[in-house]
Amino acid sequence: MLAKDNNNYKILDEIKISKVNGPNNLKLERILKESLNLSYTNSPIYSLEVTVGFENTSMAILKDSQTTRYRVKVILNYNLKEINTQKIIDSGNLYLYSSYDVSASDFMNYISEKYVSENGLIELAEELKNRLILVISTRRNEQ
Repeated sequence: MLAKDNNNYKILDEIKISKVNGPNNLKLERILKESLNLSYTNSPIYSLEVTVGFENTSMAILKDSQTTRYRVKVILNYNLKEINTQKIIDSGNLYLYSSYDVSASDFMNYISEKYVSENGLIELAEELKNRLILVISTRRNEQ
């Protein structure tokens, strides 16, 4: 993992999460704060805006049009801005696919979808963390 180094945590400490949009925005904000290990000991220099979305599609369909497997696409869009100038430093889209089997129980399907979606958010938060470290450290080296 890239973000184990203490210097990387200092870099992440310069980021403030300013806006999280989409379904499960409170859960995503919690996951991001945990992943980025934000303690706000320094005055933030950068502002992070994140939007999350989910797309469910049938993946395995039987001859009688019954779905037996769903694929979930988790999409995370982000903008990293410099707080003083509001200039966008970096922006991008991260996404991943995951899937789950459909069972006879509606409750089990609900739990499976939530489990897949939350794990997708955790993975994308880790990917975002590594991107932010790379962008900010590269920017520091150029200055």
